[in-house]
Amino acid sequence: PSKKTYPEGVLLESSGNWSAFELPAQYSVGVTSLACPSDGICYLTVYGLPDLVELDGSTLSTAAVNLPSGSSIATIGSLSCSTVSCIAVGSLAADLGTQAAVFVEQNLDWSAVAIPQPTGIPLGLVLSLQRGACDPTGQCVVLGDDYAGSGSEDLTIDATGSDSGSAWTSALAPSPFPTGS
Repeated sequence: PSKKTYPEGVLLESSGNWSAFELPAQYSVGVTSLACPSDGICYLTVYGLPDLVELDGSTLSTAAVNLPSGSSIATIGSLSCSTVSCIAVGSLAADLGTQAAVFVEQNLDWSAVAIPQPTGIPLGLVLSLQRGACDPTGQCVVLGDDYAGSGSEDLTIDATGSDSGSAWTSALAPSPFPTGS
């Protein structure tokens, strides 16, 4: 017997009314994150796709992202929205390799910002960002670590900046474990 497959979809609420929206086949590999900054506008990320997907009412499209010169989106993952802005984490690919990045949205306009390497981290070590959030004033924080298998100790990275996309800094976060444990 053949295995029955079901399309992936999203349930959206607008003004107290729920509606189902079926995702096209290219997005059916798995929605990894979904956030809605306002009534009728949502963004989602899909496993394995380097895109931010915008759902505006019943229209699904790839959101345009302003990228630093010479770079492209390598990965995009966790997504979070406040009533003021949205932030997503991931990485950019460029001639010099892959670099951790945040993707920030203001007024439906997305921009990518490369996160500077924290002091004390070897330049060849690639960082992986997992989560980010911004408060209502627009101050943001993202957390991540080094990619598994890099041969280094587990490192926790804390990067802070603003949802305007400027002035991001990063640092090694203090370990919650005693030295030598």
